[in-house]
Amino acid sequence: MIDILNLESVILTLLKTDLPSSLFAKYPNLKLTTSDHRYTQASFPTVYLHMLPSEELGGFLSGTAINGVRATFDIEVSSNRNLLESREIANHIIMILKQNGFSIMHLPYSQQKHSAYYSIIRARRVFGINDKSPI
Repeated sequence: MIDILNLESVILTLLKTDLPSSLFAKYPNLKLTTSDHRYTQASFPTVYLHMLPSEELGGFLSGTAINGVRATFDIEVSSNRNLLESREIANHIIMILKQNGFSIMHLPYSQQKHSAYYSIIRARRVFGINDKSPI
């Protein structure tokens, strides 16, 4: 069963496990994290996964358990080289998410802030308490 109360770490592990080793070979410093980059030492490229406020689904009348969650994730891929690097990594992430039943709400949109380039994805999926863990 999937731990629906710790989805952020479950999805981060899924990405770490399913990203191709060739991507890690090409970007040996590739970092995947749930820690907000504003509070950590800068490292590039970085994939920052953040679960946005989500909602409970399918509750019992007794209200004693959480049976399902509609979870939304914001994923920022940052690079200090160029947008192509962040987009390449973002495209791999999208493929993994799609293979695991996610709906992509926002395809990667890119922006430059200061000396970093970002590709940002927003994805959503419903998780039930009896879902099998994808990892």
